[in-house]
Amino acid sequence: MIPCLKRLGRWSPALIFAASSTLLAQNVDIPLRNWTAPPFWTPPRAAGAVSVMDLSNPLPFIPTDPCRIADTRGFGFTGQAGPPILQGLATRTFQIAGTVPGVPLPGCGIPLTARAVSFQFTVIQPGGAGNLIAWPSGAMPSVSVLNWEAGIFALGNGIVVPISTSGALNVFVNAAVTTHLTIDVNGYYYDSALSSGLLTAGEYLGIIGDRSGGPVILGRNNNPSSNSSGVQGEVTASGAGSAGVYGLASATSGVLYGLLGKSGSVSNEAAGVKGVDSGGGLTSTAANLRAGVRGDSASGVGVMGLSRATGVVGTLIDSTGNLLSAAYLGYAAGANAAVYAVGDISATGMKFFVEPHPSDPSKVIRYVALEGPEAGTYFRGTGHTTRGHAEIDVPESFRLVTDEEGLTVQLTPVGELVQLAIIEKSLNKITVRSSRDVAFDYEVKGVRRSFRNHQAIGDGAEFIPSSPEARLPIFLTEEARSRLISNGTYREDGSVNMTTAERLGWTALWEAARDSGTVPVRRPQTPSRSR
Repeated sequence: MIPCLKRLGRWSPALIFAASSTLLAQNVDIPLRNWTAPPFWTPPRAAGAVSVMDLSNPLPFIPTDPCRIADTRGFGFTGQAGPPILQGLATRTFQIAGTVPGVPLPGCGIPLTARAVSFQFTVIQPGGAGNLIAWPSGAMPSVSVLNWEAGIFALGNGIVVPISTSGALNVFVNAAVTTHLTIDVNGYYYDSALSSGLLTAGEYLGIIGDRSGGPVILGRNNNPSSNSSGVQGEVTASGAGSAGVYGLASATSGVLYGLLGKSGSVSNEAAGVKGVDSGGGLTSTAANLRAGVRGDSASGVGVMGLSRATGVVGTLIDSTGNLLSAAYLGYAAGANAAVYAVGDISATGMKFFVEPHPSDPSKVIRYVALEGPEAGTYFRGTGHTTRGHAEIDVPESFRLVTDEEGLTVQLTPVGELVQLAIIEKSLNKITVRSSRDVAFDYEVKGVRRSFRNHQAIGDGAEFIPSSPEARLPIFLTEEARSRLISNGTYREDGSVNMTTAERLGWTALWEAARDSGTVPVRRPQTPSRSR
């Protein structure tokens, strides 16, 4: 190891000794600066070692902020970390790791699991030439960590020295002189074999690695039992924002992930990331699909997204990455829509809008969306014939989305019986004639141009069972369940009708899905749609 020597201060010996040594020792600042430490440190081999088992792997350097852990001049340091001045030919012990008494700050972040520490030893106004020896415990070594000549004011050296299992360090002034000493640290060397146990107040554990590929930390657990883990993070504190595991991708560019979860399992209910609230995990045959992210909650929210733009987005893409459909939950750009869809919306039940009852707080008003076999459009209003003639203006919004073919107009006279007739109808105008002048209500209906060829009955995969073990869904209406039994999808006992599955190729889909880890359903076919 090559020591790094550094002279501190800009005073000549004549000027120094012309002043009071006590005044200089107590008032001249010894600045705290960072220094370079080797990235790895190899523990010394045990005496008489003859096999590979007696050798230790290099330990990685864990940097910390430069920190002063002892100053025999005082400056806020007391007890074992402060005065008095070091005596010559005498040993003094300093606590370096764990809870360090006498330090103004709560230690310097060196954990008890540290095997060695990067030190900066600085002697200040020694009484003569000498050297300093530092060692963890046991017999004192003969090699010094710092040597100085007579007449200097201050001299420092950065060097790596082991510490004891209790986190202590012995120092010895190997000359019959006194000297003040500051001890600074800027990191430590960590041994994972010593990582068991709890950190005390003021300690933290840092692991920093530099690899061109692969993980810096790998936790591997080959235990076949349930609930085993490679890495477990646990927090018992109740403070807001506390986390068992905290992942941070701090770079401001690039495709980064604070936390990445990936599962290679093709089993049902497997997930890359699973979040479970205090109610515990849930199981359900209706929710047993594999997922990238799965959230379980017995009484709360499984997955929650908070945003000022979009709370949650779900997208469907094809094999080349093209967007097929998307759903946005909590979408600001959609006029603050609760749900915004890019593509179709399907439902097995009714579509409600709900309003409060005006007088009974125990009741609500549920209106149901109009249903039909086409993507209908309409507008309505009231008109009046003059000299037996009237024209109905077609709103621009209706004209922009409605197909020219298939327009229907309904006229209803108001107040008396007259004859009304449609003379012309188009997306530009609608002309009405009457046997005599009269007020009338009208309703004009059409079909959305993009969906004019929609057929209500067509190929679909919405009700294909997800696996041979699937059961008849209980969330469907009684009529829908009855149809799925009568058409051969399920049997009377609720199990999958395997005869139908073989005939329609569902078994091949399930096998392919298990091999590839994809969702075992086909996308519904809508060949009748015209874009």
